[in-house]
Amino acid sequence: MRIAFIADGRSENFRRLISYFVQCGDEICVLSTTQFAEIPGVTRTVVLPGIFRASSILVNNGVVPN
Repeated sequence: MRIAFIADGRSENFRRLISYFVQCGDEICVLSTTQFAEIPGVTRTVVLPGIFRASSILVNNGVVPN
């Protein structure tokens, strides 16, 4: 099965979750909001540009004071 995840690739919980699907033999694509160290078994990684980062959007729209 092909699965795409959107997450912070640095999160240890996320990395453990991914390892489960890799062990099941699934093809994994990670769309991360930040740069992160390689995760063994992941087929493809994409770092989303800053515009997709929720924290940046909230700050730029005035939801969170900077």
